[in-house]
Amino acid sequence: VNRLEGPPRDFFSLSGKSSGRKGTLHELVVMDEGDNLMRSLVSALMSYKMDVSSGAIHLKEISSELEATCPTLFQSEDRIFYDARMSLRSARKASGAERNELIQNALKMLLQVPLVVNIYAVFSELIDLKAYQGAVDLVIQAAAMRDPRNIALQNDARKEDYQRVREECYVLVIEVLTQLKTSSMTEVALTSSPLSASKAESESHQAMKTYTKILSHCMSSNDICFHKYLYNQLMSMGPEAQNDLIQQNPAYLEEFLREQAGLSAGPAPIHTIVKKLPALMPKAVDALEVLGRLYVHRHMFSHAAYLQLLLGERLNVSEGDPSFVSLEKRQQHLLDAMRLAKSRSQHQGLQSPDSEGFSNSLLDALQCKVEIIAFQIRLVDSLTSKASSCESELMQVGGEYNIPRQSIDRLTELVNKGVHENISMLIQTELGNLITADGQERLTQLLTSYAGYAMKTLNLVTTFFSLEDLYNDFARPECMWVLCLEMLHLAQFSDVQMIKDHWDMCLFAAIKESVDGQSLSAACSIVRDLGNNFYPNDVSFPMQHLVQRLEEIAAGIWPAGEGSPASSDVHKLIPKTLLEVCGASERLRYVYDTLIERHTTTNVLRLQYLKSVIVVLEFAKMEMLKSKSDFRSTPGILSTRPLREAGLLVELCDKYLLQAQSLSSDLDLNLDDLVSSFERVKNLDK
Repeated sequence: VNRLEGPPRDFFSLSGKSSGRKGTLHELVVMDEGDNLMRSLVSALMSYKMDVSSGAIHLKEISSELEATCPTLFQSEDRIFYDARMSLRSARKASGAERNELIQNALKMLLQVPLVVNIYAVFSELIDLKAYQGAVDLVIQAAAMRDPRNIALQNDARKEDYQRVREECYVLVIEVLTQLKTSSMTEVALTSSPLSASKAESESHQAMKTYTKILSHCMSSNDICFHKYLYNQLMSMGPEAQNDLIQQNPAYLEEFLREQAGLSAGPAPIHTIVKKLPALMPKAVDALEVLGRLYVHRHMFSHAAYLQLLLGERLNVSEGDPSFVSLEKRQQHLLDAMRLAKSRSQHQGLQSPDSEGFSNSLLDALQCKVEIIAFQIRLVDSLTSKASSCESELMQVGGEYNIPRQSIDRLTELVNKGVHENISMLIQTELGNLITADGQERLTQLLTSYAGYAMKTLNLVTTFFSLEDLYNDFARPECMWVLCLEMLHLAQFSDVQMIKDHWDMCLFAAIKESVDGQSLSAACSIVRDLGNNFYPNDVSFPMQHLVQRLEEIAAGIWPAGEGSPASSDVHKLIPKTLLEVCGASERLRYVYDTLIERHTTTNVLRLQYLKSVIVVLEFAKMEMLKSKSDFRSTPGILSTRPLREAGLLVELCDKYLLQAQSLSSDLDLNLDDLVSSFERVKNLDK
């Protein structure tokens, strides 16, 4: 009786107030629970007999007697179960082949009668005996016998109840796997073990080996319900356990992960059925991340890349929601997608299902989207900076009118929350008589600007826009000309005049923002930075137009009425900048030659061009001399190119020398230094 628990123990135990028992024989016979109470008593009897029995033979005699005298309470299945338990008890004292034989015999008997097995007690015994695979098989079969019609897998009202019944068995396996996984971590083993470091490390290695062995055996099961429960538990254990799952590469894993993410679980590839993802909870995102890693493990790199693309473009919710995805996270998804798409091309020799039915333009599309998300992040930074400047001005104006700082903070807070329909009314409501009419007008103007920046920033943070929308709705209205040019370049825009107009606006803005005397440096810096990205694209980087504009800035004639001539010591900056972009002189020589020969060019500009072309010709001379030296140092190579280059250089110098002499008389200027410069370039021996 002392071995019993719960209601059976209460029924049979001695009363605290008298020597009589709580339950009577009459109650035992007529109660609905009478059979279960008596079976519990028989189970306690057998447990007691196993502990005090001198051997399996004695226990078999008791089992046979019980089966013969009370077959209702003790049937052949019960006898087989206790025979198996006794075999396990005997295995504890045995070793070697005998021990293994006893365990295997016990398992065979237990698997015959899973419904009568006390799964919790027997599982612990099997684990103690290190019969891990047998313990897993017993748990899975016991769970299946509790749900013989597989209701847990059907669309049935009782589905959740049967899932719970099955999981009561499955949890035993998970507990063992969790314990082994924890023990397999070397750091844990070393810090928690009183043994030497080498001994603890050995135990850690053994735990990992056992964990892997059990996990592999679990994956061989055909019980889909068990697979789903196991995957779910391993997913919740973090990246390490998720990686173990991926390494096992079980057949049901892809279907499970797609279901977890809310996608169709059919055989069709995701890129053929999913074009856009809704906002996702963290668990669904985690499932897709693991699915992507599974595809990589299977060398299905384009499938993994497409998943990252979907994650990067998924719909969003408001900030603060668990499903919110930041621009930086989107960017990381897209960068990962591009890396995976590149991996596909590097692994094309591998035999994999990735090579069929996928667009070869995926990598190009991803590279474009990576640049678009970078544009969007830059727009957010720029608008945030403008909003911050606007907020500082609000504080300054508020100080001028003795408005408390907390009142200004309150106004900006309301605007950030979306209250910007009637700014003037909002200021009147919040400040009342604290502000004059003139002050209200100034605050209204500033707060309206701040509201515009705040609203645009919020839109950019929460939504992934197309390149067209970024240009039309954000970059162009905010006059971010550098960004506009980069966007047009990415879009391969072909309207040459529009590109030139954008360059003019970009150079004009750089001049306006520059300090006194630095306008040419600021303009050259813009040309250098963008030219390094655009060159040699003639549409995005109209070199002749840009050379003309820079020379006009240096001459002080552009923008009209606003410029002043640059100092003579910076006239070399323009050709040096463009040579840095081009890397060679040939193209730039042609541009300057065209501008010098143009009949509409004024004498002032022609002089400016001649001063700059000297730098280009000096660079060309160095190129020619280096080329000549390279050919001389390489035996067996004959070429007339250095000679042709030298002849062309002399011819150009003669032509420009005449131009300089002509300008000297027309402008009544002493251009001896310019003439001598051309003479010096002509002398190829120096």
